[in-house]
Amino acid sequence: MNTVSMSSGGVFSEESFKVKSNYGQNAAIAGTGLAFMSSSGNNARCPINDMSLMCQLSRTVSITSMIIYLIVVFSILIYFLYMLYKYMKAKK
Repeated sequence: MNTVSMSSGGVFSEESFKVKSNYGQNAAIAGTGLAFMSSSGNNARCPINDMSLMCQLSRTVSITSMIIYLIVVFSILIYFLYMLYKYMKAKK
């Protein structure tokens, strides 16, 4: 195995410098991020008429995260539809 010596004294394999596809890893990271964003907020159950700071903050964070989640999901859907359109157009 060929190695490259670094000036700092470390030794790295040449294999680590090759370009590798990491689409699966990126998809897993994105899926994990979406799973965290789609959480229902905290586990405290607040009645609708409860106007304490914690309940107001919980509702605001929950609504904001759901809006961001929906925007991301619809953006991904639009992206796939656009890529399908480009593929069909190029195929003709």
